[in-house]
Amino acid sequence: MENEQRPAARLWVRAALIAGLFFFYTRWLAKDAYFSPLDFVNLAFHEAGHVFLGFAGRFIMMLGGTVFQLLLPAVCLVHLRRRGANLGWQLCLFWLGENLLNISVYAGDAIKQALPLVGGGEHDWTYLLTAAGLIAHTDGAAKFIFLCGSAVIFWSFYLIGRDALAREPLELGNN
Repeated sequence: MENEQRPAARLWVRAALIAGLFFFYTRWLAKDAYFSPLDFVNLAFHEAGHVFLGFAGRFIMMLGGTVFQLLLPAVCLVHLRRRGANLGWQLCLFWLGENLLNISVYAGDAIKQALPLVGGGEHDWTYLLTAAGLIAHTDGAAKFIFLCGSAVIFWSFYLIGRDALAREPLELGNN
């Protein structure tokens, strides 16, 4: 009897988690320049990327913020996946998608430059899109990044839900 109830409980917990994460996702649909509480953490990694890649030339230094912002959740994802912590790496996949949503807001601001910059200075995405010859396509670039982030987020929802429906209990170390 206990084994029959466990999958049902896991299903409800995962469904509630997906619902909460979906609500969190909808904040980007409700506001043009949404900045989530999680983005304060992401911002620290973004700024660290500029510092750590500052030696590699101007373009790489400017791209370094975005690279580090995506790199940290990706590294956590790989680490947790190797350990067999399914929910952990699936949440890191959501985090990666959430970072892409944040990056889409920043890229979309390349022409307007209305967002406050940490320490002032040059807007990363104005420089990057100009250097790539895409500054005239700022809105399209932002929408593309947003759609990529949304796809990653919905993939994480699918994986979280799929594990909830698994017949066998998920154990640490099983893939």
